[in-house]
Amino acid sequence: DELCDAEQHLENLHDSVIQRYIDSVNNLLLPSLGFSERIERMEDCTPNMFVAVLEAMLSTTIEGIDRTPESIEAHEHNMRLVLNFLSSKVIQANLDHIDPSLACHGDLSTLTNILEIYM
Repeated sequence: DELCDAEQHLENLHDSVIQRYIDSVNNLLLPSLGFSERIERMEDCTPNMFVAVLEAMLSTTIEGIDRTPESIEAHEHNMRLVLNFLSSKVIQANLDHIDPSLACHGDLSTLTNILEIYM
């Protein structure tokens, strides 16, 4: 019974943390850049969103971005370019631990790692 209570507590804590990320994106990040869109869940943080937000934040254009990605490979390519740009031009730190493919597939841990850089 205590184990079930502990598991429920951890699940509630996890949900609370995820909701804080969503609230931060919706209430701080997106409005500060003039975006009217909002996310409802972490999986709404797509490569297209990361590209648009990064380019808006830095008033720049990331070279090589596929502006009309139609395949998962194109989205992964864009996410890889975003991570490379962040790594080399923004934080000057290695981001090899963040897998662009996982970001494209909505992996919560990967998405929160990327959002921590943005925030």
